[in-house]
Order: sequence, then structure tokens, then C-alpha cells
Amino acid sequence: MKTRVGLNDFVARYSGEEFAIIFTEKATEEIFEILERIRWQISQSKYEELNKQSVTISIGFSEYRPGTSKETLFSGADQSLYKAKMTGKNKTDIHTAPLKEAK
Repeated sequence: MKTRVGLNDFVARYSGEEFAIIFTEKATEEIFEILERIRWQISQSKYEELNKQSVTISIGFSEYRPGTSKETLFSGADQSLYKAKMTGKNKTDIHTAPLKEAK
């Protein structure tokens, strides 16, 4: 994953089998393409530990909007990850935060 992101982006293990990538300075469309390349590359890799079988991943992506709290951002990613897993796995799902109304 680290080889697919930019110098100002962050990749970290979030928990057990979950990872988080925080992208900076990238549009939603570009992020989606990067995530799809990561997902595809992982699905094409064969692992000795698994008798040369491959694995797949599901990705939940939460789009950041100005004013979005970290709790809301991570909650959106969790919702998208759950949806990706429940609707067939091996896919990327995007949670789009609603635009806040101007006051």
C-alpha cells in the first residue's frame, strides 16, 4: 500500500486486519483509482503461506468534507467497509458525506 500512495499520505494498521490510509491533496476520483489499483494488485498476488492462493480485500472509503470530524470520517469509512463486505466483498465502496448547509 505504501508504494501506491504519495509522500504526504499516511498508511497505518488501524486494528487487527484493518488498515487506514489518509490521503492528502487528492481528489475523490484519484483516490478511488488508487484504492482500486491496490485492491486489484492484492487480489492478483499469490501467497506461499496460503499454498499459492490469492486473497481479496474490501475497502471502505469516506470522503472528507470541510468541517467533518474525525469520528464522522471514520464512521463513514466503517459503514462503507461493512457495505462492501455485505454486498459481495472484493470491492471498494465510497461513503459520501452530505454537504453542510451554509448558515
